[in-house]
Amino acid sequence: MYYTTVSLDAKEQVLANLSNFAYDPINYDYMRRLNVIDIFLDTISRYTLYSETLVHYAMAGLCNLCLDKTNKEYILSRAGVHSISNLLVHSDHELTLLDTITRLMYLITPLSKPGE
Repeated sequence: MYYTTVSLDAKEQVLANLSNFAYDPINYDYMRRLNVIDIFLDTISRYTLYSETLVHYAMAGLCNLCLDKTNKEYILSRAGVHSISNLLVHSDHELTLLDTITRLMYLITPLSKPGE
């Protein structure tokens, strides 16, 4: 539904619900199987096509999911740091910026840097 609907309200509702479900570790495996991380990453990497609310929900979902080691590794393998860091320059939504800074602090480690 998320990719097929043209309704912004429907997209926002779906992404808000997914972001909330991402809060509970019991849902992590389901989120991975349903490629929810990819939906969040796609939304933030194409921030110019989406509303600030959608980008905020996607960042909030990533905030919830990346606390899990498997999810963190997946986000790193999908160039998540690059997509997330672009929001520092292109977003002026305060909560999105706070989520962005928080995620970068967690995701950027010596092991996540190329060549180290």
